[in-house]
Amino acid sequence: MKNILNILFCVLSLIGYSQENESLFLKNGIYKTFFDFKSKIANSEIEFSKSQLKNNLSPAFQLRYKNGKRVKNIFCVSNGKELFVRGKGIKKNFKEKKRGKIVIDPNDYLLAYLQNNKFLYFEHFFMSTGSAFLPIGKMYMRGIIYDSTIEKFIIFKYGTDVKEFLNRNKISLLKKYNLTKEKIALEIVREIMLEIFNKEGK
Repeated sequence: MKNILNILFCVLSLIGYSQENESLFLKNGIYKTFFDFKSKIANSEIEFSKSQLKNNLSPAFQLRYKNGKRVKNIFCVSNGKELFVRGKGIKKNFKEKKRGKIVIDPNDYLLAYLQNNKFLYFEHFFMSTGSAFLPIGKMYMRGIIYDSTIEKFIIFKYGTDVKEFLNRNKISLLKKYNLTKEKIALEIVREIMLEIFNKEGK
């Protein structure tokens, strides 16, 4: 229970930081395709509501239009403050495919906890891959960043995943952290991300 509360506290802290950061990735609108999203071309403005899934531990949301109809098959929606990307859209655009299986319904959406005009940061659960006969794996939460400089979503599973990202975007932080081929703790990823977004947002 303590670990669950720690996760929720950290996630809520990230959401709070995101709402205070005025540097936004996208304006209010529907972004139907990945091309629209990466090109920052809104198809139209949108009013929608969000609801967390019944499983309180899932960071995923279901979105609904003003008329109550569920938002489906749209890559990204933004209300000008909060930004949501479809689970299937993130999965299709991972930079590295062999980082575990993201556990999300294709039409559920992830909220970007941190954002600026270059990057979006998410967190979600993954399952390590089992065998073909016993597809049972361990569940874990990982950080995910959308890097507009390469137009890909990156899963931060190993220290080298973060190192590669910093080498492209923030070399000055490489000396501060020991980023190896070992799996990286989510707490360290969050610490690095807060530094990235704090500096980029200023």
